[in-house]
Amino acid sequence: VAEVGIPLRITEIMYHPPGSEGFEFVELQNVGGVPVNASGVMVVGTGYRIPDGTVISPGERYLIASGTHPTEFQARYPGTVVHGYFGGSLSNNGERVSIEDRDGRIITAVDYHDSGGWPLDADGQGASLEVINPGGDPNDPANWRGSLNPGGSPGAAPAITLPPGVRLNEVMTAG
Repeated sequence: VAEVGIPLRITEIMYHPPGSEGFEFVELQNVGGVPVNASGVMVVGTGYRIPDGTVISPGERYLIASGTHPTEFQARYPGTVVHGYFGGSLSNNGERVSIEDRDGRIITAVDYHDSGGWPLDADGQGASLEVINPGGDPNDPANWRGSLNPGGSPGAAPAITLPPGVRLNEVMTAG
């Protein structure tokens, strides 16, 4: 990743949605501070190539979704901007999804699974996989969580969890 230097990351994957593979998606994000010319970038695992002339702004999310049932996808996620559709489907057992530049160099990759420490609620239970730290190890299951929102948050920031308030867990009296 550091060698290529393109700050695109895979930030969310819906690989085993309940109901239909037509609700699958992969979300990319420019986590850098400058716009990225993503022309010709390939999302391996989906077969999707980003069209020429595509620039992804800093912080912007780029969503690709299953082309199986685009109208159903839009009905489930109204107002969500889908930048492109892919054919086929993601593996429900896990697979490698990578982002490669137009010369075939890997920018980043994740080998997600449906076991081995990966969030179980993303395996057909309604949650998507959401990365916790886009700068962290994408292959570490501890760097992913099941989405807090049922169906995930395609094209948008994930729901945040607030730390619990102050807790009193011990009392000592003077005596």
